[in-house]
Amino acid sequence: MNVRAVIEARLTDPSLDASTVAAAVGVSVRYANAALAREGTSIRRLILARRLARCRKALADAAQAGRTVTEIAHAWGFSDMTHFSRSFKCAYGVTPSDYRHRRGEFDCIQ
Repeated sequence: MNVRAVIEARLTDPSLDASTVAAAVGVSVRYANAALAREGTSIRRLILARRLARCRKALADAAQAGRTVTEIAHAWGFSDMTHFSRSFKCAYGVTPSDYRHRRGEFDCIQ
C-alpha cells in the first residue's frame, strides 16, 4: 500500500484527509486504517504526525527564521492555528513559538 507515499506527496494540501488518501491508493478508508492499525496509527494520525514533523523541522531551520510560525503551519497544510499549536505542544511538549526560540535545547527530539 502506498498510503505513506500519497500522504507525503500531498502533505501541503489543507484538504488532505483519509478519504482522499484512500481514494488515491484505491482502497477504502476502513481497509487503509485497518492496515495502518497494525503499525499503531491511522491515516488521520499519520497526516498529522508528518505535518507536525515538517513544521518542527522548518521552525528549527535558521534559513526559515524570516517566516512566521503561521506561514510555516499554513505551508504544511494546517488551516487552524489553534489546532496546530495544541497538536504541536502535545507532540513536542512546547508551543511552536517556544520551540523556535529554544530550538538548540531540542536537538534530540525526533
